[in-house]
Amino acid sequence: MNVNDETAQAAAKNVRSRRGSPILELFEELLKDGLREGRHVVVDRANCEPFQRQNWLKRACRKEGVVDAMVAVVVLNTPLGVCIERVKAREDHFISEKNLKVVEQWHAALHANYPACKEGFGGVFSIKSDSKRQAFLDVMTLR
Repeated sequence: MNVNDETAQAAAKNVRSRRGSPILELFEELLKDGLREGRHVVVDRANCEPFQRQNWLKRACRKEGVVDAMVAVVVLNTPLGVCIERVKAREDHFISEKNLKVVEQWHAALHANYPACKEGFGGVFSIKSDSKRQAFLDVMTLR
């Protein structure tokens, strides 16, 4: 199960949240539902800072009817130039120098704050090629 912004946005159409972002709230619900069902859940987010990763770690390990999960971090370790080219190739996004600066900032932040097991994760894995990324996603969807 891949939980990402598009998944949550599709589920959030015409939903109003009392607590905050309907997208984030549905993102959390999809995560809980997947774990409750015993599925592998991939949280597809750009969490470049440890505090951002801690939020997802806490959500995955809650005991609200969800079995504690072993949480691993999988870093799609894509070169900056490739990230920028992919953003430029998007047809559904407005592209500006400011947008490209954000990509550069996220890339730098991730590498300055690279995930580590000491944050509480059961493992940290780095994927450096598109074929390995696809193989990983294929394995995750088997369960």
